[in-house]
Amino acid sequence: PEEIAAGLHHGLITHTIAPVICGSAATLAGIDYLLHVISSSFVNPIDKETELDIDNNPVNIEENGPASIFVFKTVADSFGKMSFFKVMNGTMKRDDVLKNLSNGQVEKFSHIYTIKGKKQTEVDELVCGDIGVIVKLAATSTNDTLRVSGTAAYKQIAFPEPFLAMGISPKAKGDED
Repeated sequence: PEEIAAGLHHGLITHTIAPVICGSAATLAGIDYLLHVISSSFVNPIDKETELDIDNNPVNIEENGPASIFVFKTVADSFGKMSFFKVMNGTMKRDDVLKNLSNGQVEKFSHIYTIKGKKQTEVDELVCGDIGVIVKLAATSTNDTLRVSGTAAYKQIAFPEPFLAMGISPKAKGDED
């Protein structure tokens, strides 16, 4: 059992395996086992010492270091643009000012949220490894790195090329619906 657990942990760290765990959200069957696998085998963000930058060079991860975030998803909703991010280093606090390394723009974070389903909860800070949401960032999009200090941008997500792209626009101004 120890060899299996060690092999599973190594495979998850190196991204060579993806476990499939059966369960049911309706009856909560298998949820306790899923949580056990996550807590015992997945990588704790604090235990991870480095992350890769754009040039595949290691960037040190420090729980108490200067704040840096990576925006991994951007969604438009009725309130504006929502940027989903992971705190990669340090602690992200309300009213922090971070520089976007993709375009050099400075962004101020007056409201930081966590999301559970459709419910947004405002928080004062997020620590290394936490996932958060910021609304209405003017100059930030998916794959951007924002930092208090430093110049290393995190490795970007490689999205597949779309097979087909289409757009719809109304003929007249009143035909949006």
